[in-house]
Amino acid sequence: MNIADSRPVHVVTIVWGAEFRQWFLDVCVPNQMTPGNLGALPAGSRYRVFTSADDVDALTTSEALRQAREVLPVDIVIEPESATGAPDRFRRMTASHAQALADAAQQDAAVVF
Repeated sequence: MNIADSRPVHVVTIVWGAEFRQWFLDVCVPNQMTPGNLGALPAGSRYRVFTSADDVDALTTSEALRQAREVLPVDIVIEPESATGAPDRFRRMTASHAQALADAAQQDAAVVF
């Protein structure tokens, strides 16, 4: 199968809070930018970061995500209201995952968390 003929992929990360945000930007994104990772995804793929409203500016202006934008579109998505109001971090993350899956289904895209 030719990867160019494959359905698009949404690479989804959920991150909030300064400490985790910095690990994500300093370690995770550079690792995902290595050859054979993000750049190998089929046309129409997206890199989606679900986060709190407090983290949007730091993510939007980060050098790591600027470099990722050179490879594929990057969406900084404010977590759904159901996540913000969740009583614990696991339900908060699950609400964001549910939104990411619904978004991908509308675009007939595969999802990688």
